[in-house]
This record gives sequence, structure tokens and C-alpha cells, in this order.
Amino acid sequence: MNKRNLIFPRVLALLVILVGLLAYLYVGQIYVAYGPSMEPTIYDGERIVVDKKVYDSIKPRRNDVVALITPIQGRYFVKRIVAQARDEVTVDKNGIELNGKLIPNTEGPWKPLNYVFKADEVYVLGDNKYDSSDSRDFGPIKIDQIIGKVKVVIWPPSGWRIIR
Repeated sequence: MNKRNLIFPRVLALLVILVGLLAYLYVGQIYVAYGPSMEPTIYDGERIVVDKKVYDSIKPRRNDVVALITPIQGRYFVKRIVAQARDEVTVDKNGIELNGKLIPNTEGPWKPLNYVFKADEVYVLGDNKYDSSDSRDFGPIKIDQIIGKVKVVIWPPSGWRIIR
């Protein structure tokens, strides 16, 4: 076998990897999840891939898990969208009502709120509702504060999974 036959597959594999890496870096980004706020969906220290381009063509929807920049602390958080445009949210000590239906496990000493969301706003909560800093603390999030949609957990390898 000559050297030319050995070089071509290696160059092709390298090009495929390079193109895939460039596409990944342009479209997605890896983040580290910190804290227990998204348990049991995402655990502290897990590496997640965030699709930064998905919301260029569609709007964020209820139940999407998103990475966002918080308005108060300016840090990135991972949360689930529970309310979107034209939804009505009522928050009091009994919990959070979405369009008149109580969301389970949301009771607590939250700031009272009755709010109908504008087209460019969403309301986010952590899946671990008892241990999460979320819209109950910092209010609605503007859609332009959303970095992207969390797609997959890639680390640790034993915990690899698609996020729904």
C-alpha cells in the first residue's frame, strides 16, 4: 500500500472533525451547570451543550430548558420556561398559578405578583423549585437575555443524555 492511500483517509477525517468543530463552536457552546436548581434534570458540575442559534428562527417555548443571563447578577443561569407571551402568572404564598392552574411545589414566601407577559418576555423556574433563584426572585426575563436552548449533557460520560 502506498503512502498516498494512507494519507487521504487521515486528511479527510481531520477535515470532517475540523468542519464539525467549527460548526459546533458557531452554533453551540459548552457550559458548566452550577448548583442544585435544575435537579433532577441537570446536576451540579455537569457539562451541557447550549444551542445558541435555535432561537434565531423560532421563539422560546414553554418547557424549554434555557441558558440565560440574569438581569440582577449578570450571571448565566439554566432554567425552564414556564410562562411565555400572553400567559398570566399569579404568585403568592400558596404558590404560582399559570393561567389559573397551580404549578406543583411552588409555595413559599415569594413576592406577590399578578402579571400578563408581553411578547418579548418569559417566566423561568428551576426544576428544583425549593432551591432555585429564578423569576420569583428577579422577575420576568426578556427573550434577548436568553443565550440559547440546552440540548444535551455531555459530561460526565456516564450521565450523557438529551435534555427535554
